Amino acid sequence: MPGCALGVAAGLFLFKTLDAVLLARSLGAFVILYAIYSLWMTTRPPGSPQPVPPAILRPLASFLSGAVGTMFGAMASIFFAMVTLDSFILCAAALPAMGLGLLFGDRIHSGLSQAAFQRVVCAALFLCGVPLLVK
Repeated sequence: MPGCALGVAAGLFLFKTLDAVLLARSLGAFVILYAIYSLWMTTRPPGSPQPVPPAILRPLASFLSGAVGTMFGAMASIFFAMVTLDSFILCAAALPAMGLGLLFGDRIHSGLSQAAFQRVVCAALFLCGVPLLVK
């Protein structure tokens, strides 16, 4: 818990001092690095020791969850200002495409092994991070 509180303080500081472009690039780099790490973890044999000892990973994850959640969760507040009648109409118009995407995704997911699905998710994360990084 102290690590998370320190992370929230660090996230608030960085959110206030950095501009939006640098924050977006930072998020892109974080997502890409996480995708690479997660992909690497899928190649490790089952039962192999953790690459980072849990005694180090737990406080680091606590700090990062507070910092990243504060920095990028605070950025979400700007989207509430963009809620208009046009945005509701656009969302309603997109519902059929979203439904088709869910059905298509379910068919793909049910035909993949657990490891293959994890690799697809890692690739999707990587691809989502690239536009943020080059923005």
